[in-house]
Amino acid sequence: MMNLKNIQIFLILTTAVSLLVLSFILFPPKRAQAVALRPAPQIIEKILPFGHHKPIKSRSIDTLIIHSSYDALGKNPYNLSGLLKEYKLYGVSPHYLITREGTIYRLAPDKHIAYQAGKSQMPDKRIRVNDFSLGIELMNSKIDKPTEAQYDSLANLVNFLKTKYTLNYILGHNQIAPNRKTDPWNFDWRKFNQLLKEKTNNGNKKADY
Repeated sequence: MMNLKNIQIFLILTTAVSLLVLSFILFPPKRAQAVALRPAPQIIEKILPFGHHKPIKSRSIDTLIIHSSYDALGKNPYNLSGLLKEYKLYGVSPHYLITREGTIYRLAPDKHIAYQAGKSQMPDKRIRVNDFSLGIELMNSKIDKPTEAQYDSLANLVNFLKTKYTLNYILGHNQIAPNRKTDPWNFDWRKFNQLLKEKTNNGNKKADY
């Protein structure tokens, strides 16, 4: 038979286990945030010496702005060096540029404020959009459409950036400056969103903890 001391120990252990089980029922532990296993897309570093600056304080990024641009001054609208010369002429730069072949260039560090949004306003009424956004430029003209390679690279890049930042908005330049801008030209948002969803579900497999 159990003596009094053993009975007391048994009751204490039983009570502790009961309280532990009850705490899990009432306050279930939060699952660790899913970790994206998809590797970063290949990004070629080509940091420009203009069109951006490092802010005094670190910035919080929650928005992506998608643009279109081309070399309007040269014979070939999709000449990379010509387009970069045009950026220099106007003193602007996106953070990323995607060529017709789908090659991704980083033109400004994420932590820098790039001069890409201009005078604009968010749906939530915030201004100074450059301060909290990243700009992604698609090399495309008003008469062409983005290529399949560009859609694919853009979706890969956006999925990668979603693992680094809490993104609340993915918008076109025309959506934040409708009176000034019309780009991204001929951009199929439905196609892009579907591709992004597919890559999130299939390519970016999640690890649960």
